[in-house]
Amino acid sequence: MEWRVMVVAAIVYMGLGLCLLAAITDVSSLTIPNWLNLSLAGLGLMAVLIASFGTWTPLTHLGLALACLVVGFGLFSAGIIGGGDAKMIPAVAIWIGPAAFLPFLAWMAVAGGALAVVLLVARIGLDPQRIPAAVRRPFIAGEGVPYAVAIAAGAVMAAPRVDWIEAALLQTSL
Repeated sequence: MEWRVMVVAAIVYMGLGLCLLAAITDVSSLTIPNWLNLSLAGLGLMAVLIASFGTWTPLTHLGLALACLVVGFGLFSAGIIGGGDAKMIPAVAIWIGPAAFLPFLAWMAVAGGALAVVLLVARIGLDPQRIPAAVRRPFIAGEGVPYAVAIAAGAVMAAPRVDWIEAALLQTSL
């Protein structure tokens, strides 16, 4: 097996692991640490650089992330999403790139809708004191939604369409 394939496989698992860790952290504290988003972005950039032979692929991934950052900060400024979410989406965008971005958005929206329904029903019907303290905050009325769960779900579902993964596995240039 070529070294590139092994490195890409390791990066895929590390990236998905960071997404899962961000989701867990967001559920427990309703925050996503900056180091998680920076690690995810750096890992994605490293993967794209390792897997591709041209300069356009990394530039398209970075351009997409920049666009997501601008939109994300606009949504954050309007109070629609949290600051960690506004930074995690561009970090994931570097990782998944343009080829998998629409599936990522679609799966993130579906997961976010399901998460919102679950939290709405739980906030109406559950006594928050019966929920373990480590994960209680999202179940308290008026608290935020741990949207990293939906972002991570979108990343997991879009991963099979990520261009640099396919290129490395097929050992072709992007």
